Amino acid sequence: MTALPGIAQAQSAPTVVKASWTPSDLSSPGFYAKDLGYLKDAGIDLQIAPNTSGAAVAAAVASGSIEIGFSNLLALVVAFEKGIPFTMIASGNLAIAGPHPAIGLLSVKSSSPMRRAKDFEGKTVAVDSLGSFSVPGVRNWMDKNGADSSTVHFVELPYSAMPAAIIADRVDAGCLTYPADPTLGQPGDALRLVAGVYNVIAQRFLFTAWFSTSAWVAAHPDVARRFATTIRRASAWGNSHQTEGAAILAKYVGQTPAQIDAAPRAIYGTELTPSLVQPTIDLLAKYRIIHSVFPASEMIAKLT
Repeated sequence: MTALPGIAQAQSAPTVVKASWTPSDLSSPGFYAKDLGYLKDAGIDLQIAPNTSGAAVAAAVASGSIEIGFSNLLALVVAFEKGIPFTMIASGNLAIAGPHPAIGLLSVKSSSPMRRAKDFEGKTVAVDSLGSFSVPGVRNWMDKNGADSSTVHFVELPYSAMPAAIIADRVDAGCLTYPADPTLGQPGDALRLVAGVYNVIAQRFLFTAWFSTSAWVAAHPDVARRFATTIRRASAWGNSHQTEGAAILAKYVGQTPAQIDAAPRAIYGTELTPSLVQPTIDLLAKYRIIHSVFPASEMIAKLT
């Protein structure tokens, strides 16, 4: 029996989902999922609205104008504690302790005598935002290495402006990412890496996540599940196809594939578990950015 055309069309129509994030290597699985056809395979028509800040993304998701967003965990945890019903549906990128971190790079001028945590006491350190992960990250590294982090003076600077400010002695140090100084650690670079400050938080923890509101997930559990499955698939592909991924990402971030591939690349999570989220909650409570510790499971959508 031949299916009626109207019925066939209704069955094949993809689900429209509006999403927003700041284009970067961290969020690239969203672009991979779209360009590789994974979202189409899942029956999702993802309409992407690029944004310039995580705060703007969070505001759009909270208002309902956007259904799915991508943000760092600090912003999501702080909002959740304030009663905004955000819920995480898929992992973003992981911070993994090791000798070659890509984020949380506490750096000084190459000629600076600052090498130990105590050398940073009373100094001025540039961070991308006073509300960013860099502040508790630097403080935690100092405190765990025998220094008094309460003496540090933090100032806001865009990542792109940090190297020049450090070189000109306008600040003593900066907490960078590699795109701000792609040759960091190489001979002749004007800056010297002192520490990857996130290495002392946990061996592995989640730095970013894909999220929505609990109300949207409750109303669209199948769509949320399909999106999460697709992002996991795209993340696994991105981890094993970095060069091909750079070619896709280049279309969205205004860099060449060679520029993207030259820097240490993000590592994407393929699971979303409380153990990957709890270190961030504990750290934020330690530095009174949130009032108290709570179980990470409260922030994770139950999609199974």
